[in-house]
Parts: sequence; structure tokens; C-alpha cells
Amino acid sequence: MKTEINLLPPEFIPKTPWVKSGRNMLIIVLIGIVLLLYLIFCGHMWLTSRKVNRVKDEIALYLPQAQKVQDTKAKIKGLQQKKNELQQILKEGRSWHVILTTINQNIPEGVWLTTLREDKSKGLLTLIGGSTSLEEVGDFINNLQTTGDWQTVTLKKVGHNGKNLTFSIEAVFENN
Repeated sequence: MKTEINLLPPEFIPKTPWVKSGRNMLIIVLIGIVLLLYLIFCGHMWLTSRKVNRVKDEIALYLPQAQKVQDTKAKIKGLQQKKNELQQILKEGRSWHVILTTINQNIPEGVWLTTLREDKSKGLLTLIGGSTSLEEVGDFINNLQTTGDWQTVTLKKVGHNGKNLTFSIEAVFENN
């Protein structure tokens, strides 16, 4: 066994470098590991931010197309709604253009209409108007009956408002 004794006073004894001590070396290694992990983390964050920026750029490219798709979907929905409304009108089976044209073609010169009311549940059309003579109202009822568009045409009410007659006629639709 060998023992070394240093007889120099303590102020002259050379100190061991701090790197050589085990504890100091451990601290240096841990600081190095932490710095390495920090650099890896920073690199990962940089790569992630680049990926995020690329994705944002791609989203910006597709955003106008997505807006067009949304607009097209809204148009399609509106057209579907119009189609359903038209199908409902066709299902009801009433062509008001034809009905009004028929009434217009069969109304005598001295008769005018002020109101048309439809009762869908009864299939009934009420025509309210005025005339200069009762004979013209009768001609109008006869003309409507001969068209074949109604099952029955009935005079419901006749009145007088000074110099003209007022009337109310009920016509039941043929296809009720």
C-alpha cells in the first residue's frame, strides 16, 4: 500500500481541476443533455411551424372552392324547394291560368268581378261581382255551366247597391 503525504502548506498545494471531480463532471453532462434536448425541442418546433404554415397555405388555396361548394349547395337547396312547390301546385291540379282565362272568355260585357275565393277543402270557387242587369248575371252563370269545368254553378246571393246589382256565385270544381 502506498500512501502519499504532501508536506507543502495548504496555500501551495495545487488544487485538482474541477473537471476532474466526479460531481462536477456529472453536472456538465446533465447540462449538456438539457441543452441537447432544448435544441431538439427547438428544431421540432421549427419543423412543426413550417408544417402549420404549409397547411395554412393549402387551406387558403381550397377556401374559395369550398365557398363555391357552399354557394352551390345553397342554390341546390333553393331549387329543390322551388321544385317541391311546383310539384305541390301540380298535385293540386288547379291551373289558375286556364280557370281565369275560361272565366274571362265567358263573362258578359255588363258583368264584372270584384272577388274570387277558393275553399280548397270543399273544392269551391266563390265569384263576387256586380252587373248592370240580372239577365247578364244569368247569362254568366249559363256560360260557366256550359264550359264543363264545374260540377255545379249556383247563384247564392243577389243584391242592389243603388244603380247596379251585386251577386255571389258558387262554382264547385269538376275534379273535386
